[in-house]
Amino acid sequence: MDLVDDVSDPERKRQNAINKAYESRGFHFTPKVESYSEGNRSRNVFSPGDQVHAKITKAPQNTAFTVYVIRHGDYTYVDGANVSTLTPHYDTNLFTPITGNSTDADGEWDGLVWTIPTEAGSVDGGYDIIVDFGSPDAPDNHIHFTYTAANVMDGIDGFSKPGFTVLDDRIDVVVASRHSK
Repeated sequence: MDLVDDVSDPERKRQNAINKAYESRGFHFTPKVESYSEGNRSRNVFSPGDQVHAKITKAPQNTAFTVYVIRHGDYTYVDGANVSTLTPHYDTNLFTPITGNSTDADGEWDGLVWTIPTEAGSVDGGYDIIVDFGSPDAPDNHIHFTYTAANVMDGIDGFSKPGFTVLDDRIDVVVASRHSK
């Protein structure tokens, strides 16, 4: 993909043509990641206590990966950055990366990535889901949003806008009573 990269073409027509040809034969280089609810429906707004699942499609087949959830807008995406740069952007240490999974023979995976905490913490706002791929055996610990290295991009839901948003729509009720003597 790097060899046919034409920086003067923002649509990357050559890379897209190659990608389409490979996809038609069952090979994937451009993963898609989206958030969904417990009911297996695409969803991008959640509340404290909800479970956020991620669906990965069009990914390299039978390939290990790690999933990260970070606050949207706090992190400046730099192509090739080490995943250690994501740690300060987890939600007040309430998120732990999802490891030990691999895509299936179709380049797909879906599962739980975060149960949004109900206790006090910084959960309101937008979030991104980042899926780090590498070799079939292990993620490469770098974030690639262009075709680099093994010509496989990492999956990012939230690159230009939040992949999902958490709204604290709980209603706190305070009752005051007047006590007279």
